[in-house]
Amino acid sequence: MSFALITIIGRNPILNNVNEGKTHNFRFQVAVFLRVDLFLKLMGVTKTRMAAKRLCDTGKVLLGGKRLKPSHELEGGESLDVLLPLKELKLRILGIPDGKSVAKPDRAKFLQIESARAPLS
Repeated sequence: MSFALITIIGRNPILNNVNEGKTHNFRFQVAVFLRVDLFLKLMGVTKTRMAAKRLCDTGKVLLGGKRLKPSHELEGGESLDVLLPLKELKLRILGIPDGKSVAKPDRAKFLQIESARAPLS
């Protein structure tokens, strides 16, 4: 849950009972999404976003058995299957990071590796 201080300027029909010129506390939830290619890069699954994009374009990133486009927007709570050349990963997305980079020790807050195994040839 996020909080914001908002000063109301002028009349707003949606906020009929809010006093003009006063500062009010409002609670709101912000839905956070992140492209799958950027998420894989931030979590260190791939070294670059282009490598993650190539994985998606070749059908190596799956959500519920369906191929994902690189632009698919992820939310928390989803499970991904990532088919890398030397291993297959089953990833659980715990959350979406806010910034454009995530330190290695902080990656566990956003990603859990459920299983990793050699690919079935």
